[in-house]
Amino acid sequence: MKNIFIVFLIFDVQVCVHFSEIGVFSNRIVLTSTREDDPDKWFDKENPQFQYIGQLWIGETRYIKAKIRQTNTKEKISSLNEDPDVEILRRKQEISWVKQEKIQTRVARTVDPEWPNLWYLNDDVSPSLKVSEAWNAGYSGKGVIIAVVDDGLQTDHPDISPNVDVEHGISFRDGAKDPKPKSDKDGHGTKVTGLIAAVRDNNICIPGVAYNSTIVGVQLLGTNDNINNTVDSDEATAFKHYISNVDIYSNSWGPNDGSGFEGPGYLAKKALHDGVTTGRNGKGVIYVISAGNGGLDDNCNADGYANSIYTIAITSVQIGKNAFYSEVCAPALAATYGGSYMDKYLTTTTIKSGCTSAGIQGTSFSAPIATAIIAMTLEANPNLTWRDIQHLVVLTSNKNNFIDTFSDWSLNGANQEFSKVLGFGLMNAETMVSVGSKWKSVPQHQTCASRTKFSHMSTTSTKSDFIDISGLLCSTINYLEHVEVILTFSYTRYRGGTQLYLISPAGTKSNLLHHRKEDAEDNPSAGSLSWTFMSVHFWGETPIGNWTLQMSSTINSVKVRLDRWSLRFYGTTTDPWQTAIYRVVLVVETSAYQSLDMTTLNNPSSEEFKDVKTGLQRFWSTNTGTSFYSLAINKLTPAEKGSIIVDQKVYTNENSVGSLIKACYNLVNNAESLRFGRISSLQVSVANITNYELPNNTVNKGAIIGGVLGGIATTIALAGAFYLHWKQRRQ
Repeated sequence: MKNIFIVFLIFDVQVCVHFSEIGVFSNRIVLTSTREDDPDKWFDKENPQFQYIGQLWIGETRYIKAKIRQTNTKEKISSLNEDPDVEILRRKQEISWVKQEKIQTRVARTVDPEWPNLWYLNDDVSPSLKVSEAWNAGYSGKGVIIAVVDDGLQTDHPDISPNVDVEHGISFRDGAKDPKPKSDKDGHGTKVTGLIAAVRDNNICIPGVAYNSTIVGVQLLGTNDNINNTVDSDEATAFKHYISNVDIYSNSWGPNDGSGFEGPGYLAKKALHDGVTTGRNGKGVIYVISAGNGGLDDNCNADGYANSIYTIAITSVQIGKNAFYSEVCAPALAATYGGSYMDKYLTTTTIKSGCTSAGIQGTSFSAPIATAIIAMTLEANPNLTWRDIQHLVVLTSNKNNFIDTFSDWSLNGANQEFSKVLGFGLMNAETMVSVGSKWKSVPQHQTCASRTKFSHMSTTSTKSDFIDISGLLCSTINYLEHVEVILTFSYTRYRGGTQLYLISPAGTKSNLLHHRKEDAEDNPSAGSLSWTFMSVHFWGETPIGNWTLQMSSTINSVKVRLDRWSLRFYGTTTDPWQTAIYRVVLVVETSAYQSLDMTTLNNPSSEEFKDVKTGLQRFWSTNTGTSFYSLAINKLTPAEKGSIIVDQKVYTNENSVGSLIKACYNLVNNAESLRFGRISSLQVSVANITNYELPNNTVNKGAIIGGVLGGIATTIALAGAFYLHWKQRRQ
């Protein structure tokens, strides 16, 4: 990292003067620093006249954002002179550059009245869902049909009605086509629908994330007769309703939180399977499920809807961490903002043609945002299958700086970073539609299973049992997606005290079940449970090897017994992210007027370069007065396994192009004509993925390298002066 910058903007000034011609100073500053440590730990302490706000990465430069501490804000902001404290800051040795920001008048380009309150969409918080960026790329869910399965929706709501297909709606409460709410208490579905598909720029309430998508209302729940009671056949019908045309089913409902193990019945399970195998002309419909609001005293693996391999379980984040109501959830793929009374609620449509922020929090409202992001992705590429969508969610979601308050983030055996609460992180609409637009379908779905092991292992503390998976038993899967654990256990008391962990051959540890307070209170007597648990935490790993199941009870003197268990694996034979195509660039800094003799570079004679073609492109930097020579290496022979760098996330496998990069390093260092220069960096950025067609405008002449990028640490050790410059930095 070369520079650190800090940016300060101010939008909370309530004055009526038109400042655009004056350009008055705000109380916000932006600066760069030579220090590389976290400014949150030192900036305020060493600069008490300022208050640190955050940081912003642009390329390899970090901008530090702060504001001037002051007692009379309005006087400061109205000043035409730079604050004297800024000059004091500028004189400090570690400060490379500092600027006091001026107020800039801007006209909103969206006219929905609640837009200023849509902090989860308007980039008012960081990290962002990048929804506006997906809109700017031209995506809005157009042509995608979404069934909202809920307690009904107000089909004539002025902010929703233009996007509602009234003809194909249905109510399981009265058999009518109009899924209108049957009670004033039935406003949940209308709120969910607004987050997905409220009309944009109509001077009413909010824009939905997929504001051009089409909604089909499916009223499964409701309070008119039996309070939110339903039956298996109705659920199955809801999951299949209008399946000839529906692309996504959004489900912001599930079993009661805290106690019980409940899930879809026989018919609903079959409907889910049928939906992913026959829906969308065989590509499979997408089922999005809210992961539950039981908090860290609950576990979504007790929810059979969330832990189905055919659904995408979505949980919630609040600002900076998992939402207080988010559950421990091995099946959760990702998270979106869900609102929180501790930070900010969401805003959406409600019944009686209303617009509200009152109490809008929960995974019920994260799921529709995820639904809408998926809708934009299907708009970008209608050929995506249900499994493609799951891979894209895993690939493009990010940890960012979110804190998992239950446990630290972990790295699995395939270098996938995951949280026991937040799955693979916060969804990113911009990256998902971008990568999805060129994505090619993942390989054929494979499954294999172990034999059932009758264990009878009893314990009052922690014990482990093992199942070894051989290559003969599971030869069709080399890259995992979902792992199911089918087991029966018994307990002497308090079922909710039972804890289960599954550990893969790579050492990845997934929490399948932990202490559930309400379940312990509601089930104090002896009993047994047969249940299927599921985890996505082993995504990309191999199933081959020894699998460990750890079992214990958190309640003293309670004995739990593992009666029998087995494993079922889902995945692919070949790598679904097989080979990335990279642009590898050696940047050589020279003085302004020196030239570079490319004879040596363009005509490598060494045997190790026989598969390498080189080309050079010169760039001029007016900022530094330096010539940058970009050496692009095209490796013609693709490798067997790959590594992907996409939107702040790095994936690597064991094979490496370290030898190629070393060769390039040696080539440049040994070239006589380069002795006056200096290798400043090795830049590695994604230009393509096997499943991602090469955009015409992303690669310069000869600037493709096909292969893999494992062994980066070795490469750095060999290269010495090189460092990795990622295309996008973590926020």
